[in-house]
Amino acid sequence: MKIENLFEINNEIKYISGKSGSGNIVKYIDVVEIPEGVYWVKEGDFIITTGYFLLENKDYFTKFISTLIENKASGLGIKIGKFITEIPENILKISEKNKFPIISIPLHLSYRSIIQPVIRKLDEKNNRDTTEYKSVENFFLNIISGSYSNELRLKNEAEYLKIDYALNRCLCILEYSKELSEDNFESLFKKIKNLSCFKEFLYIPQAEYKRTVLICNMENKGNSPKKIKFIFDNFLKNANSDLKNNNLQLSVSNCFKDLYKLNFAYQQANFALKVGRILNNNEKLFFYSDYAVYHLIHENIDSLIISDMYNNFVSKLKEYDKENKSNLYFTLKNLEKNDFSINKTSEKIFVHRNTLYKRINKINNLLECNINEPNNKLKISIAIKFDELINKTN
Repeated sequence: MKIENLFEINNEIKYISGKSGSGNIVKYIDVVEIPEGVYWVKEGDFIITTGYFLLENKDYFTKFISTLIENKASGLGIKIGKFITEIPENILKISEKNKFPIISIPLHLSYRSIIQPVIRKLDEKNNRDTTEYKSVENFFLNIISGSYSNELRLKNEAEYLKIDYALNRCLCILEYSKELSEDNFESLFKKIKNLSCFKEFLYIPQAEYKRTVLICNMENKGNSPKKIKFIFDNFLKNANSDLKNNNLQLSVSNCFKDLYKLNFAYQQANFALKVGRILNNNEKLFFYSDYAVYHLIHENIDSLIISDMYNNFVSKLKEYDKENKSNLYFTLKNLEKNDFSINKTSEKIFVHRNTLYKRINKINNLLECNINEPNNKLKISIAIKFDELINKTN
């Protein structure tokens, strides 16, 4: 509820100043009647007081108001007439400047007559919000589980729930090795909420899998793959540092501007997490874009075309290495990994360029092709990834 809704509860209360803050959100209502009470005030609290403790020191009134504003209280209600007869001019100026409402409460009104209706109204709103959130959560759960066979039905439900159908979204899976306590969970998701690459996000806990699905609005301007990777990397380092006895890993799907494709986004994030930690078990962050070719191979694992590539490029070299105690396949893998760059590969495997050229000539002769031809580079890349999949995931 908002400050302006207080006047629906009782029409005897009046604005003294700060009416421009009528849209301030009220999350709770509380009474402060001792000086120390101001330090317990939280964001969104509407505070009511007789102001008795403000009489002892004129300067304290200024400090009191300033601390309420600093703590992001939504407003202040004062019983005018008993102890405070008028509000000092400097307080009125602070109130107006900060859009902080100060409201006059008649002396004859009890605290209960104000507090109880506000709490009832807040409870009603919270129940509505929870129901609405659960409806939204179930809607997204149905998408990622593939329950919508009809795209028109999905569009109609999105419209009913006031969910933008065509936002640029990605899906992330955050997995933890141990269940998170309530405090750790809250702390972790505060960190996620503050990530600059998200405009907003919805999280769906899957406790049985020790994971949480994040559906993220990526409409923020300035997002780039490099920036997003940097942000996620830092987040995981900080999160794993805070949760020392837990191991957090995060996978990220491609972005889609179509809600219907979130089911595929979930499959992408799931695949990246599953295969990524097998192929790169020291990593914490897995982008599907890095594993898309592996996914293509995995979906066609029984294809004779891929099997033929494997036999022509990988199997031949492995057999030769075994018989001759050489390392030609190791050399080919590193060439592929370094985009077939002679300089990068020679540095990576600690051999002289001339030695590398000799190995390449040997590989070309054995495979009866030129491995530097674009078409052969693609086949070699697929064959090597196929080899990694069948050897590390079986």
